[in-house]
Amino acid sequence: MELALLRARDAERRSIARDLHDVTAQLLLRLEFNLHAISTADSAVTDIACKDAGDVVTQLQQQVRCVAYLLHPPELETLGLPGALDALAAGMSARTGIEIGFKCRGNQGKNSKQTEMSLFRIAQEALMNVFKHSGARRAEMRLHCSGNWLCLRIRDFGVGIATGRGLDRNSGVGINGMKSRMAELGGRIRVRPLENGTSVTAVVRDSVSG
Repeated sequence: MELALLRARDAERRSIARDLHDVTAQLLLRLEFNLHAISTADSAVTDIACKDAGDVVTQLQQQVRCVAYLLHPPELETLGLPGALDALAAGMSARTGIEIGFKCRGNQGKNSKQTEMSLFRIAQEALMNVFKHSGARRAEMRLHCSGNWLCLRIRDFGVGIATGRGLDRNSGVGINGMKSRMAELGGRIRVRPLENGTSVTAVVRDSVSG
């Protein structure tokens, strides 16, 4: 199981590296081209190159923020797990057009950063798969807290695993990565087809804290 977790983390790093290569590197090349054009061309071409260079810098800033967010979501530090999940649901909803509701019930105890990060990553992956595969226009995310017991459930109202492509096993964390994350913490995860959609449920008891 430890090997599966290492593979999942390696897949995450490879995904970030691909983004840096495919997007960031191309933007830097475009910026270099514009800077060269500015230094050698007439004023009309220079104006166009300056405007495009400004656009490239804006896109690079967005790219860097995205990579930083993937590596460590700042909301976990500032808002805690419930606040971070609420922000994730709102952000995904705004970007995808899927109505994603979030609710937290119960009183959360003091949990380790590793547990909170693992649950947050599972939520990210599950919602991304809702967007990519379910065809759903609506999804729900629920966090139930009881002291150090945490239960996270994400469900969509789409085509489900049986008739659709289901959760993506090959990108990002995937089902095996989700299971490995929970197994490392002594928790468990269940992916279940529903009559109308799919649910992903992660349950873990976190007794340490730090």
